[in-house]
Amino acid sequence: MFNQREGLIIFIILSLAVLTMGSVSAATVHSVNSTINSSDSHVATQLLKTHNLKSTTKSVDVIYVNTAGNDGTGDGSADNPFKSIKLAINSAVNGSIIYIASGTYSGTNNTKLTIDKTLTIISPDGTATLDGKGTYNFF
Repeated sequence: MFNQREGLIIFIILSLAVLTMGSVSAATVHSVNSTINSSDSHVATQLLKTHNLKSTTKSVDVIYVNTAGNDGTGDGSADNPFKSIKLAINSAVNGSIIYIASGTYSGTNNTKLTIDKTLTIISPDGTATLDGKGTYNFF
């Protein structure tokens, strides 16, 4: 039916879809450490409207990940994103939104992910790929 690689790709896509739907439907976006800028505010507002959620305050913790980012010097902002999904998750607080830019994410800092809080993880253009290279699990 499917070879091992195709099966892994389908599993990853379905896992991300379920993770995103589950966290969005269960999330109540609330105030956390940093405020969002005007462009993020529009995106967060659209996200809230799309999923019929109500914000309890005016701010949301937004974290960015990009394959061109830097885990050593990055701060998770749009202008200075993290390179790894793991650092974004570890830096996030309950209710955070993590934007993952298009690209392929692999290696130990993008696998064996533990999500122990309510997060919304989004790839705005839908082309982020998690590649365990047949060795690593993601969750």
